[in-house]
Amino acid sequence: MSLQVENLTKKFAGLTAVDQLSFTAEKGKVTALIGPNGAGKTTMLSMASGLLSPTSGSITFGDAVLTGLPGHRIARHGIARTYQNLQMFEEMSVLEVVMTGAHGLGRSGPVAAMLRLPSVRREEKKFEQVAREALDRVNVPSKLLARESASLPYGLQRRVEIARALVAEPRLLLLDEPAAGLNPTETEELSRLISGLRDSGLTVLLVEHDMEMVMSLSDAVVVMNFGKLIAVGTPSQVQSNEQVVEAYLGVEDVGA
Repeated sequence: MSLQVENLTKKFAGLTAVDQLSFTAEKGKVTALIGPNGAGKTTMLSMASGLLSPTSGSITFGDAVLTGLPGHRIARHGIARTYQNLQMFEEMSVLEVVMTGAHGLGRSGPVAAMLRLPSVRREEKKFEQVAREALDRVNVPSKLLARESASLPYGLQRRVEIARALVAEPRLLLLDEPAAGLNPTETEELSRLISGLRDSGLTVLLVEHDMEMVMSLSDAVVVMNFGKLIAVGTPSQVQSNEQVVEAYLGVEDVGA
């Protein structure tokens, strides 16, 4: 299913962070959302994931209207998100951190959990299995699963965060600057990982500042500036757009 954004606007007091934004993230494609700092990219992801409610406009995913829904209900429509700032939990193992991504799949109530009924134990066993599968999918070695998550190298922590999003078996993955803080080798590995997720049928909406990664990985690029859409197209089309070069891409030689 595709993500459809139509005339989306978000205002904070006197500031318009996103201004009449419209674009489509096509099913089974990587769509990159780029622009200068403060362009409204993360605000857009926050509305798509239910952290923020739009002031106006609409967000749909397939036939589901997501506009204004809380995060837990959006997650149940098959949408998962990672964050620019890593969210590892102190003293939790890698496996335990990834298992937290499955909490929305649970069906046992608080009383069953408190009494440790068989249904709860069955769910926990299932969550552990899907967490192991997600970690294998992002190439985190099994020997690291018992390690404290916060002790892992930064690049592996990024993979753990993606695994935590994948454990809910999403159809749309929202990635907020996944390459931030990575070295060139780690960024290349991450690109291959995201490409593999796309090839498996996952739809990806990617916010990223690494232009080499964006232009080599993306099927489509949406460019924002001051909350507004200024261009949309293939990577080659966007790189040759004068408005884009002036607003953003001209700060570095992305064609090198």
